[in-house]
Amino acid sequence: MKTDSLELGVMGDCVVYVLSTMLHAPLVAATALLSARGISVVVIDTLGERAMDEIGGSTSAAGLAWRMRMLERTTLLDRLAALGCPVVPWRGAITVDEVLRQHQRRQQLPRVRSR
Repeated sequence: MKTDSLELGVMGDCVVYVLSTMLHAPLVAATALLSARGISVVVIDTLGERAMDEIGGSTSAAGLAWRMRMLERTTLLDRLAALGCPVVPWRGAITVDEVLRQHQRRQQLPRVRSR
């Protein structure tokens, strides 16, 4: 997917909810592009916590690779948050309710627009 030709047909007054593990770099880039275009984007992180025992322990090759990948992912999510794109962890169906309430409160705040 080329992010420079991303056309989803969303308008400036839409809110895009991205439910994802955010492990796929093109999806992260597309999310950042939408946010940079002024579209309200909320990321709901569905990855959750993984126990290192599931991966073979923290010193196994798989465990080390997973920790490195999680560091990269954290950097990407921090960049999204810096763009003003909230990233919230999935905690079941209540997550969407919480995000909608938070977004509604943010929409009521005055906005500064650049010309």
